[in-house]
Amino acid sequence: MLSDANGASCHASLLLRVLAERPEAAALALLEDADGNPATTTPYAVLAQHLLRFVLEQAANECTEQSSDLPIGFAQRTRTVCPACGTAAERTAHVFAADLDPPQGSAALASLLAGGTASLRRADTQRGSDQPADFLSLVSRALARSDTMRAWCAGCRSFQLLRTDKRITAPPVGFLALNFPVLDAPWQLALPSGFDLEVSADGDCPVRALPPGESSQYRMQLAAVVSSIRDTPKGNEHLVVHVRVPQAAGGGWLLLNDFLVQPVTESSVVTLGDWWRTPSIALYAQSPNMDESAAVESPVDLSSTLILTAPTSVLDSPTYKGQSTPAMHQKRRGAKSAKPQSIPRSRFVAAKRNAAVPLTQAEAARLLTERSFRCALDAEFVVLEAAKMEVFGDGTRELHRPPVHTLARLSVVRANGGLLHGVPFIDDYVAATRPIEDLATQYSGIHAGDLTAGSSPHKLSTMKEVYRKLRLL
Repeated sequence: MLSDANGASCHASLLLRVLAERPEAAALALLEDADGNPATTTPYAVLAQHLLRFVLEQAANECTEQSSDLPIGFAQRTRTVCPACGTAAERTAHVFAADLDPPQGSAALASLLAGGTASLRRADTQRGSDQPADFLSLVSRALARSDTMRAWCAGCRSFQLLRTDKRITAPPVGFLALNFPVLDAPWQLALPSGFDLEVSADGDCPVRALPPGESSQYRMQLAAVVSSIRDTPKGNEHLVVHVRVPQAAGGGWLLLNDFLVQPVTESSVVTLGDWWRTPSIALYAQSPNMDESAAVESPVDLSSTLILTAPTSVLDSPTYKGQSTPAMHQKRRGAKSAKPQSIPRSRFVAAKRNAAVPLTQAEAARLLTERSFRCALDAEFVVLEAAKMEVFGDGTRELHRPPVHTLARLSVVRANGGLLHGVPFIDDYVAATRPIEDLATQYSGIHAGDLTAGSSPHKLSTMKEVYRKLRLL
């Protein structure tokens, strides 16, 4: 997307729209309000961690058969033992990110106790020394930790101090995400550019620094860092991300913020001692995943013109949950009532025809191989949220928030001459997924029910399917 923009600003509108439709995202306060203010007082660094976990959980639920199929995270074994009766319980789960402990020291200890997430055992370990721990010790502790907490024991049938051991069982296949705790004082540590990860048979996880020039089977290399920055100690927060790109100049690191993308040095990425910077997430990748020559596969096959020559929609599937087949009711003579008879799904979908004539194979081949394929595009939009405007006593108006529109219909016609000149090959009505405040029929030509899945007289498509066709063009 950034390469296609050719220097223009990019906005993840589709991602934000999907997040806005998820009640779980609203419960986690992941989105700002309409005026750009945070929906909660939670620091942006913590919200970034919540967003990462939320996106990965959704991807695991919807895109893969199990969480371990995702190339991020690791398998973790949790064993809980009651020292009084010896009752033990064990379970294995896939963890997307490891939570780092604060460095040792009085300030870190105060933050640890105030957070309410640490046990007394972990707090006791902080009292032993005022010297800060090195970063690799924190990583090792995050991947193999032991806690003591008061909980219900089924064997004793009472509350006991249970010991919980959490151990990584295998090194991450792709990426390892590390969450930083938010501290009042700056981090007086530097991120290592890489380290070797070793997992022993009993689940212990010794982590050692990366020796220069030494090969390792599980070498982790720093790939990205998410941070929250501010201009003044009490100023507004902004999220930035440093991404390692082997092809980039200036040491292979790029800084992405709200407005621009620019190369930076590695020292500015790994140094965490600045007061204006709060680290949130550090993402390490196995070295093969950071290979400069590694090919990045797109999840969408842009070389296939099947979506233009034989277009189909997920809305046509009989198993689609958001669309139901309407029933036609017939009454027989002499009968007071009759059971409704449903039209077969295939007949109902086939009866819906739009004005589009799909591309021929020759046109599709010309579209991919020649730059002279001409077409004309027209789009219609409906209003999801009206503009927020203030009218003053003298009749002047001040716009506080512009209206929010969404695509309702997309038409693309041929403009190459010949018999099919002016005939559309795309004429898609987009199924509505959010409440529509104004159809703007006098401008859009969209009437009530046109975008309702299951009852629309038109053949509907999803927003993703329409964007895929535009992306191919």
